[in-house]
Amino acid sequence: MEKISVNRLTKQATINRVTFYLHYRDIPDMLEKMADEMIEDISTVGAHFQRPFIAVFEGRGRYQAKTGAK
Repeated sequence: MEKISVNRLTKQATINRVTFYLHYRDIPDMLEKMADEMIEDISTVGAHFQRPFIAVFEGRGRYQAKTGAK
């Protein structure tokens, strides 16, 4: 695999190297922060879709308790 340099990355991204270093220490720091942001985004989406399923199962539990259904 070809090594990625900050210089090459900033040229491809059309940003100044100073801008890169304002946000990140180095490439591994950038990758770690990106991974953290992706995990946070996935967790947020997961929580958003989890709520309706929890409501369904809670409702099912109340229905079963009320009717004795299984």
